Amino acid sequence: MAVTSPTPITNAVKNDPALARLLGLPPGGDEGSGKKPGKKAKAEVLVELALEATDLWHDPEGEPWATIYPDDGHREHWPLRSRAFRRYLGRLFHQHTGGGAPGSKTIQDALDVLEGVALWDGPEHPVFTRVAELGGYLYLDLADERWQAVEIGPDGWRVLPAEAVPIRFRRPRGMLPLPEPTRGESLGLLRPYLNLPDEEAWLLLRGWLVGALHPRGPYPVLAVMGEQGTGKSLLVRFLRYLLDPNTAPLRTSPRDEGDLIIAARNGWVIALDNLSGLPQWLSDAVCRVATGGGLGKRELYTDLDEVLVDVRRPVILNGIDDLTTRDDLRDRSIALTLPTLPEDERREESELWAAFEQDRPAILGALLDAVAAAMRHREETKLDRLPRMADFARWAAAAGRAAGWTPEEFMAAYTGNRQEAAEAGVEASPIGHAILRLVGARGTWEGTATDLLNALRQVVGEDDRTLPKAPETLSNHVRRLAPALRVAGIDVQSYREPGGTTGKRRRMLRLTHMGNKAANPASLPSLPSLNASEQAFCRDGDRDGDSRAASLDRQFTVPRDAAGTKQGRGRDAEADLANPLQNGIRDAGTRRDADLHICSPCDDEAPWD
Repeated sequence: MAVTSPTPITNAVKNDPALARLLGLPPGGDEGSGKKPGKKAKAEVLVELALEATDLWHDPEGEPWATIYPDDGHREHWPLRSRAFRRYLGRLFHQHTGGGAPGSKTIQDALDVLEGVALWDGPEHPVFTRVAELGGYLYLDLADERWQAVEIGPDGWRVLPAEAVPIRFRRPRGMLPLPEPTRGESLGLLRPYLNLPDEEAWLLLRGWLVGALHPRGPYPVLAVMGEQGTGKSLLVRFLRYLLDPNTAPLRTSPRDEGDLIIAARNGWVIALDNLSGLPQWLSDAVCRVATGGGLGKRELYTDLDEVLVDVRRPVILNGIDDLTTRDDLRDRSIALTLPTLPEDERREESELWAAFEQDRPAILGALLDAVAAAMRHREETKLDRLPRMADFARWAAAAGRAAGWTPEEFMAAYTGNRQEAAEAGVEASPIGHAILRLVGARGTWEGTATDLLNALRQVVGEDDRTLPKAPETLSNHVRRLAPALRVAGIDVQSYREPGGTTGKRRRMLRLTHMGNKAANPASLPSLPSLNASEQAFCRDGDRDGDSRAASLDRQFTVPRDAAGTKQGRGRDAEADLANPLQNGIRDAGTRRDADLHICSPCDDEAPWD
């Protein structure tokens, strides 16, 4: 590559005394440098080559970037300190000199200059990982060699070449390409690969997939649980390869928040595999990542600087144990428990992956159709009740126009899943369990915290040690359990008794069985966690070998109809469904979710022609 006459930026760099000293030149140019007239230092040559061949800019965090233009005409975006850009500089120098090598010091000196130009003279642009939003359109980075991306709008989707993509995507190490999506199928093509318990779980999983491509979130945490050999890890791998393939698709539990920060920065989906419970700090950190919140860690080799990350990412958790034991995480989760899969009915994983790789472009295209439908129908989709994850619920409900469900069907499944999770939280608490028995027998209970403690002791027995000793401690427990109790059908009210002066009025509790009037579980705040003693009890039971939990009455007072069926949910009905992992992956009945299929009308549009 021949170097033309210097650009204005090149002249400014050469004439700046500080930059000249950095390049090994005296102020004013080559005079007095000891070099032959007209001869330039290698770093100066490399700076000129880079300024002519690249566009320099910086992101909002002050990181310098360069946009390069390889020989085939597409464009790529790389941090100046990345290995890819260092190698690109070496290639520029090699081509210009006809085989010369710049040397590491020459490259470093040139990078110091180029960083200053990018930060002080270059424009500012935001940088995105895999998914972005701009001007009412979503963009999905295919991460292929040609740097293509998919543009998704209310009218459909189309694949854009690199030069037509208005978003600057980053390519972290480990990111793998997505296939170019194809049209004409539905999300039902994915169903045979997943060992799900029933159609309600399948509906929730499709809603989660559509929600995972929302550019801003929040994202419900997908908690996949089940016995050994139920296909948990395989299901998570399929989802990761469909949305955000990576060389390390499944990760173990991070050691600290720093590891979680790295995972959030370098990928779109975070998948934590084979977990044996979640410690408190990790449960809280996952909540912040899924619904938005800052994570920070001290920057290396500094005392005061921090690496701050404010991200929202879809998160998948996978394990045998209940992973949503902390109520704040449970309230943000979609919990799926996979059925058992007998060993004699398993299929070879290589066979499944070969078929999935063949179907992946069509499945991705069907998912993009559903996302486009969500964008098209979101404003007109109205929910009777706004759940905790209201943005996700409305987005997923709107996508059903293309994916084969109604808003009412999705909300019934989503509300039922959250209701079961809340009931599990009450069941895991000896205090909550005792309250259910007390109010279930009386209908309404009213009194002080001391009165409640005495009443609960009569329910569980005077010798039971699971209840707190102090009324104040019990009052705090009831306050934390109130949202879950409402979902289970017990309304909790706290007030001061009327009459008298404020200082002499006692604090009262009223517990009321709501019967068939289901509470709105969606609008409730996050549930707090059990204390250490309750967690130990729920985990280990009676140390003497007699589980106190087993001695308690398991008949919860949840609303039921005259036939004894739980209200507002369809999980009690037996689903006579064949397991697609056992019966093959080419079931014509599952290839489409509904006759209604939205095709994108953008096939013939090519604004870059």
